[in-house]
Amino acid sequence: MSRANAPALVLVGILAALAFPFLVFSTASSDALRESKLLVQALGASLALLGLALGGAFPAFGRGRAARVAVLGLLAAVVLALLSAFANADVVDPLTAAAVLSPLALLLAGSSAAGAHVVPAAAAALMAAGAFTGALAALQRWAGLFRLPLDAPEPRFLAAGLIGNAGDVGMALVVPALLLFTMASEPGTNARRRSLAALGLVPTLLGLLATESVGPALAFGAGAIVFVALDLRRRRLALGAIALAALLAGATGTGRRALVKLDQLRKGDVAAASTQRDIGLLAAREMLRTRPLLGAGPGAFSNRFVPARLAAEERAGRRLWHRSGSAHFDNAHSEPVTLAAEAGLPAACAATAAALALFAGLLARRREGTTTPLPAPTTDALFAALCAVALLALGDFPLRIAVASGPAAFLAGVALRRIAGGGSEPPSPIRGARVLLAALGLLVAVLAGVRSLATLAQAEGENLLRDAASAPEEAAAERAELLSAAGARLERAIALRSRSATALLALGSVHALRGERERAYALYARSVRLEERAESDLNLGRAALSLGRTDEANALFRRSVWILPRLLEVLPPEVDRERLAVEIDAAAQALPRGGHAPGLPPTR
Repeated sequence: MSRANAPALVLVGILAALAFPFLVFSTASSDALRESKLLVQALGASLALLGLALGGAFPAFGRGRAARVAVLGLLAAVVLALLSAFANADVVDPLTAAAVLSPLALLLAGSSAAGAHVVPAAAAALMAAGAFTGALAALQRWAGLFRLPLDAPEPRFLAAGLIGNAGDVGMALVVPALLLFTMASEPGTNARRRSLAALGLVPTLLGLLATESVGPALAFGAGAIVFVALDLRRRRLALGAIALAALLAGATGTGRRALVKLDQLRKGDVAAASTQRDIGLLAAREMLRTRPLLGAGPGAFSNRFVPARLAAEERAGRRLWHRSGSAHFDNAHSEPVTLAAEAGLPAACAATAAALALFAGLLARRREGTTTPLPAPTTDALFAALCAVALLALGDFPLRIAVASGPAAFLAGVALRRIAGGGSEPPSPIRGARVLLAALGLLVAVLAGVRSLATLAQAEGENLLRDAASAPEEAAAERAELLSAAGARLERAIALRSRSATALLALGSVHALRGERERAYALYARSVRLEERAESDLNLGRAALSLGRTDEANALFRRSVWILPRLLEVLPPEVDRERLAVEIDAAAQALPRGGHAPGLPPTR
């Protein structure tokens, strides 16, 4: 492949990485759905890096103080995260790197000269993907069309787009909505483009409102207000559009949810107002108390969550279980807090310094002006979009889902190039730039591919396991065949991703259904050591009970029900449920007086 093809590869790769995550869909499982989006993002980013490698030009960083601070802060955060991974090697999954390197590759591509030429097309692709997703979500919610085969505990969860979760849809629509808004409300933009942008903004906002996601709606509103305020004289007419969007929000469930949450805040019920996000924050604080410098390990918030939650309960003097179907948190629902908990305070401070330098550089850039017109998005639009992402990241996790992390990272790269002056790079400013970029692209593709294969194998194994568990007793041969197939797929998943606690848990259940009690106990114990969940404690307790270890089993049952109360109803018939419920209730009442979970040693 020749160097002449490099710009085309960068173009195709970036467009695929930004737009395709909105469009791909998998019915294997919720995890497989998110992994499919990461896979296409990673493959697109890998292709873009290959194009940069063929071009032979590594982005030239470091021109300007703000750009230097941003780059150094980002590099420091990455290095500290690597140190954290080594320090927590017992629980860190190496494949977590795919979810980090893929957006970083897009940031690198956005900051390059080749990426600069792609910016208008990339912005158009994002806006089109946002309009499509918004229209689809609105039709799913209000017209009952094109609904996906997903559980919908509330009507708003019907607005799943092709993303699968209403909250994820809301986070994914923030950047496209702001790009459409800034183009439609910029007086200097071509009239045809402004009209098309306004036309695309309507379904995008309808989709955002259909999800009833308060955080994304507030982030969009804040970004829009920031954009108008940067040049109020020229953009004052856009205030009408903001007011109209606010009226639409007030007439839908988004407005009602916002009023409910305001009332909860007024009454001092912060937990309910934040959908119990305080649990994740308090658990993160305990992780920081334990490991302030290097954290719990990149991607290991979930692994450390249960012990941290129990410690937080003792410190807070109250139980912290979530009222939803799961008592487990995979992150703190705040990107800076999660980063601090996982990689340590120094890494979080370095990343924050990089972000602040980027914003300061954009403000300085717009004050300086420019003699040549900048391609869309303008500097003001970049600033507004990144402000919205930053605000959303304070109370959610947009950087942990591909549909939101890719656009944010690419725009951050564009902003980095903008504040560095945006000149053309020399042919090869760094020795070995081609090899470095090609190797990074290959690494991103391989890591994401292995993750996806492991997730798909696990989803298939879990589906077969459920079929086997529900098979009638008289169909022993069919059940044995289903268990054999489930075991084979789960073993494949573990071979690809040995740190998957949920895959180990499922494989343990395969052996339990086969009557292989010792093997089941060993797999359950391995899963709990890697990542404790209420369900894993319950299964380990069942295995211990089957082996005659009654005291151990009872302690595990108490622990599992303490973590997730609804598990009381599924305990084995040998367990005295009424007595266990009384013990747990007494322990809960003793927490304010310095008590701890029943059957567990104090964590303080």
